[in-house]
Amino acid sequence: MMGRPKKKLKRIEVKTLPNGYSLDFDGAHANGFMYYSADKLLEGFMLHIGLHMTEQLDMDTMQDFITTAMNWRDNEKCIREIERLKRELTTMTNRRNDLAKRLVDERRDYLSIRAAVENINKEAKNPFGSDMVSNMAGIALHTHKPKATLSLKNLGVGTDAIIPDDEEDDE
Repeated sequence: MMGRPKKKLKRIEVKTLPNGYSLDFDGAHANGFMYYSADKLLEGFMLHIGLHMTEQLDMDTMQDFITTAMNWRDNEKCIREIERLKRELTTMTNRRNDLAKRLVDERRDYLSIRAAVENINKEAKNPFGSDMVSNMAGIALHTHKPKATLSLKNLGVGTDAIIPDDEEDDE
């Protein structure tokens, strides 16, 4: 029977002393670590062995790590919620970018139509231009096909997401 290849196990020593417990392991500082209760020994073991924290830790830091470990389920829920919010933010950013592109395209069309109407208006003032005015109007209408009316719904924006703006668009 073939077994697993043997690997060198990390040396871990716990000793009961008259005044507490000592924890020594490969990578610990010279004299290991001293704990004065079984609970503190367990905390030190979790941090030093479990989390590979070989430096000396003060009691507040140890307690913070233990509290965090005890609350890992809440932390896990928070991380899942952060990931969900990141995905939602990416989706919303993509929607906003699409809406911005559509708005730029619509504005370009509007300015083009306005320029065509200005030319028609100029020609309408020319006494010899009634056929020319009709032709220019036809060209403008042909160039700029009718478009569907936009609504907040077909833009993917709910009315509850709109913040009223007191300023008018002066462009």
